[in-house]
Amino acid sequence: MITYFKHADDHFKHATHKMIEKACCDLLNLLDWVYTTSDASLTYSKGKVVGRKVGTSGWPDITAIYPSFFDDKLEGRLWGIEIKAKRDKLRPAQMEIRDRIQKAGGAFTTIRNPDELAEIFARYGYLKVR
Repeated sequence: MITYFKHADDHFKHATHKMIEKACCDLLNLLDWVYTTSDASLTYSKGKVVGRKVGTSGWPDITAIYPSFFDDKLEGRLWGIEIKAKRDKLRPAQMEIRDRIQKAGGAFTTIRNPDELAEIFARYGYLKVR
C-alpha cells in the first residue's frame, strides 16, 4: 500500500466518514479532477428519521467525471466513489446504484482509506509515488 497521507494507517483506522471523504476530496482537488459530493445525511421530522437528503437513494458520496488527461477511453464517464468507514457495508440501494452506474459504462469504487484512492491514481500512472 502506498502512503499518500502521512500516518494514514493509524489516522484513518478510526476515522469518521467525513474525515475520509475530506481527504479524498483534497486528493481530487490536488489532481485537478471535476467532482461533487452528495449530502446523504439523515433528515428528521419531529425527532424521527424520515429520509436522506440525497436525491437518489444509494447515490455515491463523491461523483467525478473522468478527464481526458487521465484516460481517453474513459473521458466523460462517471466515477462513483462511495466512502465506508470502519466495517460499514454497502446498503442494498447502494449496490443497485453501483450496478446501474457500471452497466451504463461508468465506474464505482468503495473507499475505506484515502490511500486506496491514491493507489488507483498511482496504478494508472497519474500519481507518482516516491
